[in-house]
Amino acid sequence: MTQLTLDAALDRVEANNLTWIEWARGHAQTISLTHGSVTSDDIREACDRYGLQPDSPHAYGAIFKCAGWCVVGREPSRYKSNNARWICRWRWTGPV
Repeated sequence: MTQLTLDAALDRVEANNLTWIEWARGHAQTISLTHGSVTSDDIREACDRYGLQPDSPHAYGAIFKCAGWCVVGREPSRYKSNNARWICRWRWTGPV
């Protein structure tokens, strides 16, 4: 998949999950500011805890698509269903 196609796909996922994306981004910013960084696994755990699931599992990929996020590392996902796929660890560097 080309980057242009991936960006278009994430734009579509974001548009179809806007309320959830806004909540997830806010929660991710809070975690990052409190603990220094955050992963999509952290957000997935919060979603499981609060019963807030996106319409598409691809929505997790759109959380960190906006400006203000900086990759600070990579690590294997803690979720067995991800087969130890490497995910990014992010830090919020945007306005507070």
